[in-house]
Amino acid sequence: MGHTDAFIHGLLAFLIGHIFYAVAFRMVSKERRLLHQTLHLVPYLIWCCIVLWYIKQHGNTGPMFIPLCLYTMLLVVVCWSSSLAAMERIAHADLPLQLWFWQKLAPIIGAVLFTSSDMMIAFDKFVPEFHSTSTTRMIYMIMYYVGQAAFAYSTLE
Repeated sequence: MGHTDAFIHGLLAFLIGHIFYAVAFRMVSKERRLLHQTLHLVPYLIWCCIVLWYIKQHGNTGPMFIPLCLYTMLLVVVCWSSSLAAMERIAHADLPLQLWFWQKLAPIIGAVLFTSSDMMIAFDKFVPEFHSTSTTRMIYMIMYYVGQAAFAYSTLE
């Protein structure tokens, strides 16, 4: 199996994980008002569209651009659903400055770190002038693991 094949298999594996995250966070959220849902969606959508635009302009994605767009839109859904889930939990917080308040923000923190890590991997893979180093790879792996830890932390009661 070549480097490209491994990348595609890894992409598919993480795609499945993201689907589970999106469904799980969406199940927690009771938010059904369209305006509030949209307000949570827009920042993530803008962020990911800017990244996709940059990669399209400065990168070399070839036939991978459409799968990259679909994967990125799933990342938007994960961020959006985690944001709605966090807001649902914050709405029931008694004292917002207590330590457990930050636990309620953990889904958003985890989703942003997780998405940032995946975006750095996309830059590493598709944008030649990104010049990824072992330090850069270490940074996006740390972001990935801290994001995962934040997701886990958010499940504590």
